[in-house]
Amino acid sequence: MKDAAVKKQLDRLAELEAKAKATKSASRDLRSYTRTLAYRDALSGKHAFFDPTNSREAYEQRVDFYDSEFSQRLDEMLAEADSLPSISRQRWDKRRNVRIGIIADRFLYESLRVAADFVPLTPENLDEEIPTLDLLLVVSAWRGLEDEWHGFGGANSEGRRLFSEKAAPLARSLDIPIVFYSKEDPPNFAKFLGLAKEADFIFTSAEEMVPKYQEAVGGGTPVEALRFAVNFERTNPVGSERFDGNDVVFAGSWLAHKYKSRAQAAEKIFKGVQDSHLDLSIFDRNADLDQSDFKSDLSRYNYPDDFLPHLRRPISHEDVHRIQRLLPFGVNLNSVTASSTMFANRVVELLATGTTVLSNYSNGVNSLYPYVAIVDSEIDAQQFVDNLSTEYFRYGRASGIRDVFLNDTAFERVDQILDVVGVPHTKTEHRILVVADDEENFANFVASQDGDFDFEWLTRDELAKTQGSKDGDVVIFANNLSLDSPFLVADAVAAFRYSDADAVELCSVDDPRTCYEFGEPGPRSTLQVTWLEPGETFGTTPIERAILVRTAAVSNTVVSSPAAKDLTVIVPVYNNGKFLIHKCFQSLRRSSVFSKAEILLVDDGSTDKETLHALAVLEQVYENVSVFRFPPGGSGSASRPRNKGLELARTKFVTYLDPDNEQVEDAYIQLLELMRSEPLSFALGNMVKFKGTRSVINNSWHLKKSLKSAGIKRSGEGIYHLGGNNRDLLATAQYQPMSIQALIAETAWLRSTGIEQPEGAVGQDSYFFQQMLYYAESIAVVPTPVHVYYAEVANSTVNSISAKFYRKYLPLEESRSSWLKEIGLIDHYSDTRFMAFLEKWYLVKLKDVIGEDRAESISRIHEIASMYGPRVTENPQFQSLMIKAEMEEDL
Repeated sequence: MKDAAVKKQLDRLAELEAKAKATKSASRDLRSYTRTLAYRDALSGKHAFFDPTNSREAYEQRVDFYDSEFSQRLDEMLAEADSLPSISRQRWDKRRNVRIGIIADRFLYESLRVAADFVPLTPENLDEEIPTLDLLLVVSAWRGLEDEWHGFGGANSEGRRLFSEKAAPLARSLDIPIVFYSKEDPPNFAKFLGLAKEADFIFTSAEEMVPKYQEAVGGGTPVEALRFAVNFERTNPVGSERFDGNDVVFAGSWLAHKYKSRAQAAEKIFKGVQDSHLDLSIFDRNADLDQSDFKSDLSRYNYPDDFLPHLRRPISHEDVHRIQRLLPFGVNLNSVTASSTMFANRVVELLATGTTVLSNYSNGVNSLYPYVAIVDSEIDAQQFVDNLSTEYFRYGRASGIRDVFLNDTAFERVDQILDVVGVPHTKTEHRILVVADDEENFANFVASQDGDFDFEWLTRDELAKTQGSKDGDVVIFANNLSLDSPFLVADAVAAFRYSDADAVELCSVDDPRTCYEFGEPGPRSTLQVTWLEPGETFGTTPIERAILVRTAAVSNTVVSSPAAKDLTVIVPVYNNGKFLIHKCFQSLRRSSVFSKAEILLVDDGSTDKETLHALAVLEQVYENVSVFRFPPGGSGSASRPRNKGLELARTKFVTYLDPDNEQVEDAYIQLLELMRSEPLSFALGNMVKFKGTRSVINNSWHLKKSLKSAGIKRSGEGIYHLGGNNRDLLATAQYQPMSIQALIAETAWLRSTGIEQPEGAVGQDSYFFQQMLYYAESIAVVPTPVHVYYAEVANSTVNSISAKFYRKYLPLEESRSSWLKEIGLIDHYSDTRFMAFLEKWYLVKLKDVIGEDRAESISRIHEIASMYGPRVTENPQFQSLMIKAEMEEDL
């Protein structure tokens, strides 16, 4: 009886505890809800939704309310979208003379259908159509074009059985190659692997999955990566500058339970846009789901209450596409972030329509399309939108249109498939005829242009007698092109890939005219670029319609800046101009510190035309941008330009930012205010790192912990006077490097230390920080992320591994080992940091070294170790690790 009473009391206490927790949670939810726009609307009498959303029914009621308010605006946008020109022809490409049977969902089919004779296969037409095919393409589909393959994602579905038992055997019996393409990798690799095993050739949207397919199906089946594509008929920029309203839309599902990081990124973007001048609308694709059709609670698909006023009922994919083609801004969310080739197809579609895109991180998007704004915080999203200049808006738009229509059309993707499979097909061929007065003018024009084009020189007299080749040609009148841009030819060719214009006129990003529109061409003597029809001469080819497009040129715009500056941002540049202008510089341009900063671009001898042009444009347009240029050739690392930048800096404070990284959270202004508050050597914050996933490098926590261990007390909010305890601090911190791009330093103090980054070395910024910490007098530490480091940018120095990588560490380690001897920390460093760095960096990177470079790389590691003496080279751990590495080489 006593036990029963105790149990009853315990049960009662548990019930009370549960009620308390529920009450606490409800109170927290209510407090959070009172900060939302929906709650403000309730207070103003707009509706009676005073409580947080607590059920699916309540969610649907709220979506219905706000959707009804939006219905008129939706009708207006659809009507405006209908006024955009319809495009059905273009000049450059012709449908390939190949018949391809396809099983696919609608979006993939629509993106490719223009490039070949595609035959949609259904369960009913297999016997009739398969014998007529040159190739059978089966895609990782869920339901097909008209639901005819419903359930195809299931390995035991009727559709899958029909493919395996009928379609595939019939194709094999007729020697028709079977191609499998997964657009659902990596998440659904296993789900569709059975289809891959039926195929003769495999393509995957994710390059990283190639080895997995090879392992699963054997080495005899070719496997390649295949990115998404655009169809010019549906996705093109014609009419893209007509609409100048503030609407931005996103159509998609809230999948926080499945893709947590995607949801976190979406909240930052949506909240930033919500705080900007734009009007956000979110079409919830799951808002029409009926709870009675599902066992699980649909509330997990509810968007957060923060976004209730922006939520709309779903509309058709076609209507979404029409609206997105109209609007100047778009939002993209990637569920897969670590792949270099797999990302949301929405990215390329939006870019092709001339849309400025805000997105969460994706390795592939960041590397291929740096003008996509990858925003990592609410303030970054808001500042990007509100501080975006018209000129940059147009510059980024032109970049996206150019890149997509030169590299990402349906024709590129279909040609890749056909080339790999070995199906004969005819590609179009065109000449680029450059009309110039003499050979010198021709040579100068060719030298000014970027891109993989073959040019032919003609005089005007020769042009008059020249006939267009069988697929048509492009004629460029070099003397009529006065704009300075390396993309004159590329932008003209791109225009012929999305339009059937007879002529192209190129204009600058600050030209006030509305571009991407058709109009009447001028007199033939004034034309810039024309299409030469097959068999026609310039005198006889029809020239009735021209299109006006933008190129990466600026005519007259100059952005003034106050004379007094507090901060110099040193940017080391070498052949990375696309990232410079779209990543580093735009992150500064949108921030509060921009008007207070001198942006010092130190070019290490770039030879890339796009980089040289980007430097010239930024120097021309912005009064607070200055450029120092080393002779062409490069020094091998960022050391030389960073050293020169510190020498040239004219402001009281200084920082560094690499071209492919970004300042975030408006953090430079916070650090600058700290530096102004009292004498400090430097102020340091955190770093966000993207390598597959997002992580925060918590400099603040690490350094504060080390300061405490070294007995150094805080003298103010995040401020520490080191009192000469730097040697102990450096050792206690385990020589932990921290990004010099996440700090602002006093210029005079930094120069007074006499430290320099070893020229030609990599890893020099880590060493530079170690020295800064050793010589610092007073520092400030804040927990704010200061910059983003994109660790997977293609062609980055630390991502390209060969023996050269280890050679570049020789000058670094030579300098560091000498300095550590000088300050008496060589033994401590050798026992601690060096051994950890050897195992977790040098030897890990060695695994990626190609065979012929491996022996030299191992030799370089031994050479580095010898700089630290017997303490390292005679260390049993070192010897064991190196023996293991050398044995792996022999294998």
